[in-house]
Amino acid sequence: MPLLFILAAGCLFWLWYSGRLARMQPGDWFALTVAMLGTRFLTTGQLPAAGAMLVGAIGWAVYRSASKPTAKAEQQGAPKAPPEPPHLAEPGMTIAEARMLLGIDERATSDMIRAAYRRRMTRAHPDAGGSAELAIRLGTARNILLENRTEKTDWPIG
Repeated sequence: MPLLFILAAGCLFWLWYSGRLARMQPGDWFALTVAMLGTRFLTTGQLPAAGAMLVGAIGWAVYRSASKPTAKAEQQGAPKAPPEPPHLAEPGMTIAEARMLLGIDERATSDMIRAAYRRRMTRAHPDAGGSAELAIRLGTARNILLENRTEKTDWPIG
């Protein structure tokens, strides 16, 4: 029985750490519960019930992974050119546009620029439902602001 608790705790920690916990749907929770029960039945020697439960949970996982649109399925047409690196994506972005995009002023320190970038990226990242284009623009803005800092230290002098 303690082995099952350790397995459950490890599984939940991995789901939380990888960010999958927030994206789980009720069917996923049910399949996880069935898999845990199947593991419990397997450890007690009830092989038919354990096998049925584990096969069902694995079947659900396969169904869920097949139902999600993948990047490969979206590229049925002509192959696309590889994306440009973020620092080359928008060479014409000005420092004022970069500040406006990140929502900071001209007195922002390097740490403030990085914090604003992280704050905006949590909502703009493609994995969080944002667009890849906006994520690239945010990275470009961060790089421009960090590269064009006039002072090399964030500490006030004098």
